[in-house]
Formats: sequence, structure tokens, C-alpha cells
Amino acid sequence: MGVKTIFKALIGTIVILLLSMVVIEYINVATFSYQINQLTRLSVKKACDFYSKETYKSNVGLLRDIVGASGNNVIGGNIYDYNTEEEIYNSLYTNSSDFINWYSQHSGIWDNLDLLAYGLNIGGKTVGGGDALTAKYMADTHVTPINLGVTYIDKDSIEKATKWNLTAIISNGLANNIIDNSSDGRAYTRYKGFRVYTTEAQITGIDYRILDINNDVSEIKNLTKLENLDSMEFENSKFVVAGITYSIPIAYEGVTPLENVIKLTNEYRVKGIANRDADKGNQTHLIKSENLEGGGFSGSSLGSLPIKGELTFIVTR
Repeated sequence: MGVKTIFKALIGTIVILLLSMVVIEYINVATFSYQINQLTRLSVKKACDFYSKETYKSNVGLLRDIVGASGNNVIGGNIYDYNTEEEIYNSLYTNSSDFINWYSQHSGIWDNLDLLAYGLNIGGKTVGGGDALTAKYMADTHVTPINLGVTYIDKDSIEKATKWNLTAIISNGLANNIIDNSSDGRAYTRYKGFRVYTTEAQITGIDYRILDINNDVSEIKNLTKLENLDSMEFENSKFVVAGITYSIPIAYEGVTPLENVIKLTNEYRVKGIANRDADKGNQTHLIKSENLEGGGFSGSSLGSLPIKGELTFIVTR
């Protein structure tokens, strides 16, 4: 076998190996970027459920702290920041500018919600006699819009719960999968060749849409996936559906040696090739993150990753 033949065989083998790694990486990105998006959606939905069950009333809102590979806390377990039911209720409703602004846009639609607002001294129609006593009782016993069958969720609370849920799910409960001492100072969770920056997850917006059970049946079915509306009894004829959008930075490291080949190529280039500058020999190999974005009523996704999906939440009574 001649030298040329051996050389061609080596080159061919290298090309085949590189192409194989490229195909594997492409399949891995397509498969698990979609899976990360689904897990993010699940984390947001569970955060909404967590909030709607008013977990702070039974101290269930105090979750365990999540620690990283270095042993330090990465995600705190106190979702509501405060410790007593009274403090948390006031922070979510009585003294919350978000809730007060939300109510100002939805006043006059539900009588019970107006009574609650009156009891909280944040608005509502003027009432007297028995209604005034009812309003005060509602505020004193910490009634919430959800108790009244009206969808309202606190953005900051579900954002914290989403970070906690996603970190716990993506890491599979293993601290070693949570890298909290990276060179760039950004904590991330390893998942199938990805860096998922779960501590930087954001709820970017919550839009509310009011639907009437008598006039918007098809839209209600489409958004809520409730098919048997005719057989269900509801306290309210008008629903509020929340469309929740989210964003989370992710980056791809790879699962094959291809990433290391690229890294070595960047770090150990032949001296003098690039402008004959010897200092070009050592370079930092950067992994660029990209925002995974989705949810809401449209389910649109920004960025180049193949991820889509609507994300809505509704309380029905």
C-alpha cells in the first residue's frame, strides 16, 4: 500500500468521523432542545399550580434549598420571601402594585372580586351594610381571586417557583449536575449536552384574556383543552385565561468529541498562521448562550432553536 493510499484512507476516516459527529450533534440538538422546552413548560405549569393552591397558608411554600456541585445554595426554597401567612398575603394582594393594577383593569366584571377589593381598600364599588361586612370578612380571612374562580397569578412568585422546578427536574436531583463555580460566574445545569441557565429563567409576561362561556365556547376549548363544557357547571360565566411567556438562556456544549476538536483548533493554532502573531496561540473557547423563548397565547418562539408551544393557565369554578 502506497503512502498516498494510506494518506487518503486516513483523511477519509477523519472526514467520516467528523461527519458522523456532526450528524449526532444535530440529532441531539433537535431532540433535546424540544425536550428542554417541554420541561420548561411543565415547570411553569407546576409553578402556577403551586401558586393557585395557596401553599403559603400551610407552609408548603417553604421548599428545600437546591445546592450546586460546590455545596453552595443555588436556588432558595422560600418562594414567597416572607414567613407568615399575613405577610405573604399582604405582599401578594393588599400591598402589591401588580395586583392593584390588574384589578383596576378587571373591576366591575365580578361582584365578589369587587367586594374583595373593597375589603382590601384598593378600590371596588362602594357598599354598605351586610356587603361591607362580607368584604371585611373576605379580606380578614385572606380570600383570593382564585378562591372566587378568577384567574390571577403573581409573576414574581411563579418565576421563583419555575426556577426551582426547572433546576430540580433538569438536574435530576443531583447536585453534581448543577455547575455553580464556572469561569464566567454563571451557574448552569447540565442536560444532554446543553448548559441550561435555570437560575436566569424569567417569566417575561402574563397576558389576561376574558372569555364568556356563552359566546366563546370554541376559543375556551382551544385554549383550555376542556372538551365537556356543556356538562360542567360554573360559578362564573366569564373566564380569565392567563397567557404566560417565558425565557431561559441555554447553550450547547455537545456530546461528542467534536466540541473538543473545535476547542483545540482554536487554542493551539499553528504559530504564525494568523498574521504571524505568536500571541494568537492561546485563546479562550467561549460557549455562547441563546434565549429559549415561548409560551403565551401564540406559542411563538424566538431564536434559532426548533421550539414552540402555547402556555396558558385558567381557574374554573
